[in-house]
Amino acid sequence: MVKKLYILCFLFLITLLAGCEEDRSFTIEQVNIRAQLMEDGDLYVEELYSYHFTGEYNGTTRAIRTKGHDGVEFFEAYLPPPHTKLGDFTYHDAERLKVEPSDNTYRIHTRSKDEVKQVYYRYRLDHAVSKYRDTGEFYWAFFDSDNETDLNNLSIEIVLPQTIDSGGVNYYLHDRSGGLIAKVSDRSIHYETEQLPAGQKSEIHLLFPAEWLPDSPLTADENRKVSVIAQEEKLQARYALREENLAQAEKLSSIASGLILLAILYFAFLAPYKLAGLHRGHITRDELEGLDPLFVAYMHRKGKLKQKDITAGLFSLYQKGWLEISKIPAAIHYQQDPKASNSPLPGTSACLMIMSVISSDGCVKIFRAETVPSLWNLSPGRPRKSAAIPRSLKTTAKERSGLKRDSRHGSRG
Repeated sequence: MVKKLYILCFLFLITLLAGCEEDRSFTIEQVNIRAQLMEDGDLYVEELYSYHFTGEYNGTTRAIRTKGHDGVEFFEAYLPPPHTKLGDFTYHDAERLKVEPSDNTYRIHTRSKDEVKQVYYRYRLDHAVSKYRDTGEFYWAFFDSDNETDLNNLSIEIVLPQTIDSGGVNYYLHDRSGGLIAKVSDRSIHYETEQLPAGQKSEIHLLFPAEWLPDSPLTADENRKVSVIAQEEKLQARYALREENLAQAEKLSSIASGLILLAILYFAFLAPYKLAGLHRGHITRDELEGLDPLFVAYMHRKGKLKQKDITAGLFSLYQKGWLEISKIPAAIHYQQDPKASNSPLPGTSACLMIMSVISSDGCVKIFRAETVPSLWNLSPGRPRKSAAIPRSLKTTAKERSGLKRDSRHGSRG
């Protein structure tokens, strides 16, 4: 009795916890990011998140990728003034929150319950911008495959050290979410997307004059601009080809869907009426021979095939031209057996026993093990117009007595 009570309590607790978990959820409704490339090669980032919490939460998290920079100089989190936009306030106007770092993830302590809340992050990454003899390079993904939450209404503004109008700026986007470079103005490049799904990344690649990084040391004493542009052009060509192939695949998919729908309609409405003619006598011999034998057996048995229906499957393959049927001499010991049956091949025997063997020449031999006075030799052939059984499959005793041993098949019976 006590054991049953423990089990009931355990099940109740599991159900209660599951119900509580279902009541908790959150979404990220909007993300605005402003990233500034510094003249010393650092990256200074400000982010404003809008969360929608359902249920009770103790805080938020923000993960920073570990590659592409020399370390996080600082990371801070704040509660901004209510109903504000990024750029309309500074961190001096906001309430600072407790941050607990753990590897590359930062846990921000701010209790929330059934509310919409904005959280402001700011951080600085050392040497996130590379410098070479002929170019400066910024190659960055603010979110990568480790991101576990959909980001809705994402916008990123990248601010360069000098105005873009001065020339020498190349920018590329690697994005599969439908995001795009929405605007290029003055010193900024703006990226936007309605949603960046969880697990997807969006990379921004910039090239600009190396002179814009006067306080940054060389990442490598080499020229990279020409090779990087060549790689990007090749990659962009692949993206364009992929989009073209996807468009063609979508068209083919639509056509295939239409054909499948027609096939479903045929089998659902036309084929049953056609098969019903078998019982009414309204179907001709040519129409009967044109049907797939296996399909006829399937419909006749209302979807419940029996073991002996393998014969219909064989003639279905014969109809499609995947095998060839021919009459060959029976085994010599069968011909000499006085008890051997003199009856013709019983095509609809209820006790059919079949064994298939693949020979060294690629042919498939099908043997009837009981009363069959001949063997079936099945090999790849050409498509047939119908699945009619060959009419020359009957063998009389007189014919059998004159059959000679076929050395190709030996004495297998």
